[in-house]
Amino acid sequence: MVKLSAEDSPTSDDEKVDMAKLPYASAFGSLIYATVATCPDIAFEVGVVGMYVENPGKKHWKAVKRYMRYLKGTKDLCI
Repeated sequence: MVKLSAEDSPTSDDEKVDMAKLPYASAFGSLIYATVATCPDIAFEVGVVGMYVENPGKKHWKAVKRYMRYLKGTKDLCI
């Protein structure tokens, strides 16, 4: 698990503009759907990345991508 904090959020305007271009909120919504519908094992991690939807940083985005890759790699496994 990756340690995420508010310190990882962007502070400069340039960083905030760069992060605004990424579909963080949309990806987070997809993770919420997957957690509720099929994959409760990532519920804690999804809750953690959800705390940073308002001001996500690059480290937060990398965590979301990691959880998406996890879901992709485990799609054929059953609970």
